[in-house]
Amino acid sequence: MLAALARENTDRPPAAVPTQNAIEEVMVASGFFWPKAQQSAREMAGLAWACHEIAGIESIRVPFDLTVEAEAMGCTVRFGTDPTTPPLATPLKGAEVDLLTIASPYKDGRMPEVLKAIELLKARSQDQVPIITAIATPFEILSSSMDFEAIAMCFIEDPEFLKAQLSKMTEVSISYARAAVKAGSDIIFLADGTSQSIGAPYFK
Repeated sequence: MLAALARENTDRPPAAVPTQNAIEEVMVASGFFWPKAQQSAREMAGLAWACHEIAGIESIRVPFDLTVEAEAMGCTVRFGTDPTTPPLATPLKGAEVDLLTIASPYKDGRMPEVLKAIELLKARSQDQVPIITAIATPFEILSSSMDFEAIAMCFIEDPEFLKAQLSKMTEVSISYARAAVKAGSDIIFLADGTSQSIGAPYFK
């Protein structure tokens, strides 16, 4: 995987999966289930390792959702009781977004649990399997924190407000990524499923 990313010659393409890959069958086979595996370092590491060991995926990815940063900054996240339900952040309204704080990866929300899971996986993998950490892009954090319709209106009515929020979220993304690398992550995967919907002019 690392050789492929470095554009070196490889004997074959790596069978790695940077996206979330914890399916229900792996949860049943391993005994590690959501939502505990989204909240606890031990459970998170156990399920992530099972995706590699049981499914044969040549990578290990944590965490399993993209609400970690928004939650650490002050958003409320709802966890389902069904093992197939991803957590959902409750968007803030308007100026409430200003109340979001710049989170510390070492003390806020679930970030410390993710870092501990990385450390556990690093010790177990012995540098034989790449550990991928998913970090939400600043716009992805904004989309978890703020109603998307309100974001769209701000593009026209108050772009400076969005810039101020994105600056804050960029700082969180960078510090979280650096902490993940320090904990043992081999690859940082910048995950973004929302900015593609805003159109090129607004993205620019």
